[in-house]
Amino acid sequence: MDYHGAGDTAERVDYTRLAGESQLIGEVIRDVARMKAKPVYRQEPVYPDGEIDAMLKLMRRTSSEKKDLPPAYRQAFEELKAILPMDTSRESIRMATSALLAVATPAHARFFLDYELEPYFESINKPEIAAALRDEAERSGK
Repeated sequence: MDYHGAGDTAERVDYTRLAGESQLIGEVIRDVARMKAKPVYRQEPVYPDGEIDAMLKLMRRTSSEKKDLPPAYRQAFEELKAILPMDTSRESIRMATSALLAVATPAHARFFLDYELEPYFESINKPEIAAALRDEAERSGK
């Protein structure tokens, strides 16, 4: 992979995908701009009560409702469901969010798989899950 590297040239850019991603970013910005209550910067983050329980419920629901969910996601979800309740670093909740976003937005799945999930599972010494996610990224990138 030569993303933002010396071999990443203009002719290798997927301009159709870039346009779609730019449109999505624009939509998010417009949605935020239309909000009645504007976002406010906080020195310390505030996390909602029940956040982990809600994330666990969402992963269970996604697993049960999406019958064609690839095995790599199922493996990642199972591991994250075990880690989430005891992780105080918030890294696992970030990874659970990335996994759910990858499932929900297939056009962007490869980004989440390559740059978020696979390195995370390598870092927690789960090479079999990392390998499955790497394979899924290859399939989703085609």
